[in-house]
Amino acid sequence: SLPPIGNECFMNCKDLRGIIFRGDAELKVIGDKAFFGCVNLYAFCAGDEVRKIGENAFENCRSLRCAYFGGGVEKVGHHAFASCGNLASMSAFAALTELPRGTFSGCRSLQTMPLPGTLEKIDDDCFGYCASLTGIDIPDKVAYIGRGAFADCRALTQAVIRSKPEFIGKNAFRNCDKTVITFTAVKKQSKDWNGQWADKRCTINYAK
Repeated sequence: SLPPIGNECFMNCKDLRGIIFRGDAELKVIGDKAFFGCVNLYAFCAGDEVRKIGENAFENCRSLRCAYFGGGVEKVGHHAFASCGNLASMSAFAALTELPRGTFSGCRSLQTMPLPGTLEKIDDDCFGYCASLTGIDIPDKVAYIGRGAFADCRALTQAVIRSKPEFIGKNAFRNCDKTVITFTAVKKQSKDWNGQWADKRCTINYAK
């Protein structure tokens, strides 16, 4: 199996364009800032053995269009894919419990992102400024939706929240003026949510 891709290993490699690991490579760890600033990297395929993607690992890879890591990723660092403005598709992370702050912030081409049933936390600014995101289905274990988590997702029309969130932060759905937010398990707003969590133009439907 391959050793981890170390911190800052390929940082700012502007001539790096595509990376595909063979299925038997067994790459498990991608370090912090490993591909930070690789502005011409357009495709990354790592096989099914990846367990950890480090902080800022692919931040500012503005040409990155598709990324595949298999379903076994257990930890993603903050801002791992921030400012990947052309990222249109991602493999599902089937084992994650947390999406940390800024994970996909500024991924303005991202249209869909399947969230795993194991997920418990969507941190601050996680999907902020994902201007092409059209729908999100938040699974039933998510207890925390952070500040600005979906702020400025102006194409977002449907947000289904299947959990009973203990906390929803300020501006979580700021400038989501087209969004219909549907709670399937919550009958009214909790006193522990920030009063300004949703844009006043959102339509909010609570469970009956």
